[in-house]
Amino acid sequence: MKSAYDISAKINSSRNIINRNEKIFKRGQLMFIEGETTTEMYIIRSGKVRIFRQEGDTAVELALLGSGSVLGELSLLDHQPRSATGQVIEEVVATVIEERFFRETLAGIPAWLTSMIGLIVKRLRDTMKKNKDDIIRTNVGGVIKVLLLLYQSEGFKKDGFACVDLVRAKELIYSIIGLGSLEAETVFLHLILKDMLLIRKNVTGQEYLVIKNIEVMKLYMNYLRLHQRGGKLVGEDISEKSYELVEIVFSAGEKSGRKLQ
Repeated sequence: MKSAYDISAKINSSRNIINRNEKIFKRGQLMFIEGETTTEMYIIRSGKVRIFRQEGDTAVELALLGSGSVLGELSLLDHQPRSATGQVIEEVVATVIEERFFRETLAGIPAWLTSMIGLIVKRLRDTMKKNKDDIIRTNVGGVIKVLLLLYQSEGFKKDGFACVDLVRAKELIYSIIGLGSLEAETVFLHLILKDMLLIRKNVTGQEYLVIKNIEVMKLYMNYLRLHQRGGKLVGEDISEKSYELVEIVFSAGEKSGRKLQ
């Protein structure tokens, strides 16, 4: 049985290692990048970090973290690629937990507990993905409706596109359908990937949403509503061969100088 002195010495040794691993990150520096396979975990002692995902030239903010927050724990545990990027917005002092130290710490606990940690992490990853899919499936139609209504009442045009204020959109989405800021960002990201939405900043740094095509967004909203009720849009289930036949007919009409109605 280990003595109190041995346990105390081990704790002090761990503290010394942690203190030696403190690192300063300057404003604007990237602590980790989405998609990379680094495994360090960070404990923020001071400062602030912005967590975001990059979609084309648009950065979709997911969270703003400060003192006491932990970053990168999942990648340390399961070696999966980083799911987002961490950028310093106020100089950060953080404790860096490297994989070697983490594995040495795990070696001191029972094997069954290590296995349980791995299982919990996997379930957490799966739950996060399922929650994200559920948020999109059940709320994207409502978010689109709010954006369209907001554009009608408070929207503006920019370079020919329909636009709405991002903060105002989140406020209405929360008050009307009860979706929080991060959940709304998840739906925005879905619409960005569908090439229907953009996030831009004006000259004062205020963010706004750009609706690339209102009619396409309306059609997508109706498509989602019909599918929730088990229905389909007209022409949705047309076969590929039928589509090719229509193209041939239209092409023949154009070559003969006839306009097909």
